[in-house]
Amino acid sequence: MPELNLANTPTAEEAMEKIPEGLYNVLVDACKQDYGKKEPHNEFYSLSLKVIEGEFRDKVINDSLFFTEKALPRVKSALTAMGIDVTKKLNLEPELLVGKTCQVDVIHQTYEDKNGKEQTTANVSFDGYRPWNPPAGVIPPKTEEPEVMDFSKEESADFEDAPF
Repeated sequence: MPELNLANTPTAEEAMEKIPEGLYNVLVDACKQDYGKKEPHNEFYSLSLKVIEGEFRDKVINDSLFFTEKALPRVKSALTAMGIDVTKKLNLEPELLVGKTCQVDVIHQTYEDKNGKEQTTANVSFDGYRPWNPPAGVIPPKTEEPEVMDFSKEESADFEDAPF
């Protein structure tokens, strides 16, 4: 077992750098369906928003979209900012959001934890989703599996004039 002196080592919470308040261009890196702890029927999506430009590139901002009546205006704003057509009924699956881009407004909020200690978190504000269209090359293209064509059943052809 290693001998450790952790007296001057910050806690994991203290060591985590909070992203400063401001606007950030992000990519929805992951989206997971979840349910409320106090009210299990309250469905929500947990979003992992990866900053894709600037000093905080690759930092992750976590946010949640709740599907309660009170939170639906925020959901509509977020989806619109991500370029999803909200003018018609849609079947919103988590994978529909992955890969979408937008801009988010990060604010700091302070609260008292269960031990009475003041904590500060970096969150996307209620009206903090804005459209953003990244310039070419900012986001690496998704790599898709190449289509494999099966010519085994094709009739023999003369390939002398083929351009390769």
